Amino acid sequence: MSQSDTSRQKLIEPEYEPVSSSRKLGLLLQRSVRYSYRQRCCKCCPTILFELLFPITIIILLMLSRYGINRLAEKQNHDGSLPGTFSKRPCSQDINIPTTSSNDIFTNCFKFPPSYTRDRWNSHSPDDVSNETNIVLEPARTDVNELVQHAIIRLAAMKCDNTNICKHHHFKCLGYISDRSNITDNNGNKGSELPEFTDVKMFVDSLLMEYQTNRQIHFELQRNLMICTPFRNDLLFTSESNLINIILLMIDAVFIVPYLILLISLIREKNAKVKEILKVLGIEPILNNLAQGIRTMVILLILVLLLSIVFKIKLNSNAYFNTVNFGILFFGNIIYGLQLISFCIMNAQLFNSNVRAIIFTIVFYYVVYNISSFTIFWPPGIQYVLMFFCPYIGGHSLFQQAVLYDLAKKDVEIFRTIYRNVPMYFPTLIVMLLSCVFYWTLSWYLEKVFPGEYGIPQDWNFLFKRDYWRKETTETQIYAFDNHAATLTRPAASLARTNSIGAPVIHVDRLVKKFGPDKIAVNEVSFDLYENQITSLLGPNGSGKTTIFNCLIGIYKQTSGTITIENENGIDYDTRNNIEILRKSMGYCPQHDILFDLLTIEEQIQFYASARGFAKYKQQISNEMIHLVNLENSKHSFCNSLSGGMKRRLSLACAFVGNTKIILLDEPSSGLDPSNRRLLWDWLRTMKEGKTLLLTTHFMEESDALSDRIMIISNGVIQADGTSAKLKEQYGSGYKLIINKQNNYDTNDIENELRIYLPKLTIESDIPNGDVIFRTNQQPNNQFVQALRQLDVMKVQNRIKNYGVQNSTMDDVFLKITKETKDENDSGTTSVNIEHIDEQCRYVFNERQFFHGWRYYLSQLHGLIIKTLLVRYRRWGLTLFILLLPIVYNLLSNIISRSKNASDTFKMETNLLNPQTILYNVDPIIENYFQAAIGSKSNDLILEQRSENITEMNKYIWQKRINRPYTYTDIYLGFQVPAPQGNTYKIQTLSSNLISGYEIISIASNIFYKYVLNDTSASIQTTLIYKKTGNLTIEPTIGSLLNVLSIASCFLKVLPASLILDVFVFYMIFLYTTIFLVSERKDSFLSLLNISGLHPAFYWLFNYLFDILTYVIWFCYLLAMYCIFDVAFNGLPSGRTASTTIIPIEFASSWDLRVQFYPLTIIIVLPTLPFAYLITKIFKSDLLVCTYFFSFLNHQFVFFYLNYFI
Repeated sequence: MSQSDTSRQKLIEPEYEPVSSSRKLGLLLQRSVRYSYRQRCCKCCPTILFELLFPITIIILLMLSRYGINRLAEKQNHDGSLPGTFSKRPCSQDINIPTTSSNDIFTNCFKFPPSYTRDRWNSHSPDDVSNETNIVLEPARTDVNELVQHAIIRLAAMKCDNTNICKHHHFKCLGYISDRSNITDNNGNKGSELPEFTDVKMFVDSLLMEYQTNRQIHFELQRNLMICTPFRNDLLFTSESNLINIILLMIDAVFIVPYLILLISLIREKNAKVKEILKVLGIEPILNNLAQGIRTMVILLILVLLLSIVFKIKLNSNAYFNTVNFGILFFGNIIYGLQLISFCIMNAQLFNSNVRAIIFTIVFYYVVYNISSFTIFWPPGIQYVLMFFCPYIGGHSLFQQAVLYDLAKKDVEIFRTIYRNVPMYFPTLIVMLLSCVFYWTLSWYLEKVFPGEYGIPQDWNFLFKRDYWRKETTETQIYAFDNHAATLTRPAASLARTNSIGAPVIHVDRLVKKFGPDKIAVNEVSFDLYENQITSLLGPNGSGKTTIFNCLIGIYKQTSGTITIENENGIDYDTRNNIEILRKSMGYCPQHDILFDLLTIEEQIQFYASARGFAKYKQQISNEMIHLVNLENSKHSFCNSLSGGMKRRLSLACAFVGNTKIILLDEPSSGLDPSNRRLLWDWLRTMKEGKTLLLTTHFMEESDALSDRIMIISNGVIQADGTSAKLKEQYGSGYKLIINKQNNYDTNDIENELRIYLPKLTIESDIPNGDVIFRTNQQPNNQFVQALRQLDVMKVQNRIKNYGVQNSTMDDVFLKITKETKDENDSGTTSVNIEHIDEQCRYVFNERQFFHGWRYYLSQLHGLIIKTLLVRYRRWGLTLFILLLPIVYNLLSNIISRSKNASDTFKMETNLLNPQTILYNVDPIIENYFQAAIGSKSNDLILEQRSENITEMNKYIWQKRINRPYTYTDIYLGFQVPAPQGNTYKIQTLSSNLISGYEIISIASNIFYKYVLNDTSASIQTTLIYKKTGNLTIEPTIGSLLNVLSIASCFLKVLPASLILDVFVFYMIFLYTTIFLVSERKDSFLSLLNISGLHPAFYWLFNYLFDILTYVIWFCYLLAMYCIFDVAFNGLPSGRTASTTIIPIEFASSWDLRVQFYPLTIIIVLPTLPFAYLITKIFKSDLLVCTYFFSFLNHQFVFFYLNYFI
């Protein structure tokens, strides 16, 4: 404080202007912009610079990628070649493309495609690999044996020497069988446009017809591909899938970088308790979120504009986004950015740690990114729901729709879809906007239910309660009360009010504040506060002081009772309904300094002045307040660089900013040295003119020297109220005579001699062979002096050793009142019972027997066990997560395994394509059989009869695709079936490039099968089971990697790849253990145990043995969960069919494998536990321990397998 201010200086009285929400928003925006260029990313680069430059760099790389890829496209146009695998066979636009006949593929005799390389496994046993095709017919029955004989005769007639027919298989390792499923050779010039296994399907079907009719049936299938309409071929998006993924990640990164910066900023301010500042100033935290979102939205506007320009750059005629309107691209991306911001603000309510929030964002994005590629096959309704809850899917859908429209060289039609299962553009935007409203509403709801440290949580169903929506009406009244002497009160009584002359500025009547049904923080409190008066509110911790402050300032809403405050016009307003009006005249200095760390001192005070409605005078106010608190030399310093004392002075200055008439100071002198504390007292005395000050403090000397009036509260009830002198007179001990006795002199003798002079003398305490303390309320008159002279005589006569005199202090008053107060409602006060503690200490140190030897160590072991179990129990969330992990893992693995088995099968049925329209031109002789093979008609299946041949039918479909691209997902099949010629049957088909082509083979076989048997109910049901096992040229995926590792484990005798995830789940128990050890290390628990006599070696030995026991229980639990789910999904092992147990002989069944594996994990535990303990000594964060452990396991598994495989 300024030492020159010996008297109060006249503060400026500015003119108040109402502060609207828009002005508050502008003020918060200004602060947000200042923060964006003052905060540093990586301690060097301003945040706003990083937020712009990093995405712009990505956009530039994206533009260069488009340019480079399109130059490669020009190279292809010039010389017809592209490096690597950029060359892909597009859908043909040539109406004269030659027809593919099934007769052509039978000349190959089921040979492997030309791209197959026999010598891939030359380093292993060549006997296991063969270029021969083996057709296995099962089971071994009489009819099957006859089919085998027919097949042998047919193959001999076809002169297919490389094909064998057998009734069983004899392969050493199933994962080692060569793959010849793809007879279409994309790497060479040979092959067929018919789908895989067409030759096998038609061969077996003809055998069935021959077996049923005893006639040799020959039928020919001719397939024509539907001609595609003109389309774009931007190689940036149609080349390698890995490149496409990189491009999509780059586009997403443009949005995610501002998202992460916004998320970090919101969580940082949440932890800095900025919300409390805003509530004191009457600013809802949702406004601050809105200001932060607007700032980020401006950044995204710039980035989206640049991204849209890059998309619209016309590099060549085939480049994407040449047709789509620029405004459509720009507006769609803006909505995507808006949804991301809303999602971010909602997420910020859920996290208190930046690291955890970022990890959640990355994991969530990774999961959604992998899911989004499958959503195109789902119904639009499901896609709309996913867009509503996940902005990433909405953004990907908008990008996908724009690409599909531009692919067809059409502009986006906002009210019409282009293909089936593709959402419409306008409903997508509406869903995303509704999602924004939902996220903002959810953020507001979470703020109400989880308000943090400085708020009262609402019930989860508060929106359905009438009390929340119904406003209480109160009448405006003027209250005045007479002066009364201070009295000691009980909870049931009403305390008399002590005041100055005049009406009260603040009137509190029967105030009650409850936290939950049982916790009463303030109970029936009533008092008045007056102008020109400093009132101290004293009480032990947890007595209700801060709760009263928060009720007065409007942070908390009282449970019952009224608080009325007089405004500048002399009218009393109830705080429940008019807190916004009253806040302009109220100042609050919280217990802890809560300042905007990246604003200067001057900017901090100006922010307060503007928020209180004095924006026109903010410069004058800031200059005056800075001078009063003696911070002129540091007014341009950031708040985070100030010392503790300077921050405290700034907090006090903020409380006095503007025309504040009521000042609430919560421990104002905390953090100040004695010199500055006394300067603060002088300053507050000079500032109280025309103001009402209420303060709390734990310094009794401060309240005695500073306060005009003191209230003492305990257990939520005001126990005393009066001036310092009156409280000392009533509750003080007067004077204390502290006498150090001689051992041979009795207390009663001293008391008898002193009572001659001090008749009201009482004994306060008497320690045997020690001091005796007498208390008297007698004033220091002549008799008191005579008593002191008598003590001098006694000292000379060696009857006492020494004596002293002590006057009563506010400490004595405070201790007496709080000691006399009984805790009747278990309010949770932190006051302690000294006598009870003394009794317990005597019991522990004097009466209990201490253990020695082995009993001592057994006692320590018992304590460690109790401690460990209690810690595990109290962190039940983490324990529950670990226990649920095996359940979720086994449930998902069984569901995925079942769906994977289903996805590896394909039933050749046309109804899988419904809804659809099938075109046909069929001879009347065979039409009934054709319609029976197609299936029953329904609303999802339309049969359109045509009269033209297959070529003209193709042109008709092409024209429909030109007029309406939806035809691509409406018409898949066309048939022309002439009348049969003897035992020779022919069918011409049209099939879309969007389907597999198996449907036409199934229909053709069923038509002729029904015809030769003259039975429309006869059918051939074919299910294709496909699985790539040995072809290492396929695109690498997680599944293919596991297949490769399974092949390696088959021959190299290493851990099967199917157990990799089981091992990861098992290792989660190590993370569980290390998290607790890291927490104990952060709390210096081991150091405390050392002080208590526990040897570190005993501590670590206990942990080692306890953890081994935990791991034994863990692997038993894992095995039990596996067995339960395996039986639930697959039945008991003995009851399973033989087909499910056909496995390589080198390995047991999956059941037996885990039964043998899990007990062996104890071998993993013994050496790994010391390594885990070592990690806890290196890292201080449990999150870093988890990250390191996962990285370590990942490297170990990859190194282990690659070391053997490569």
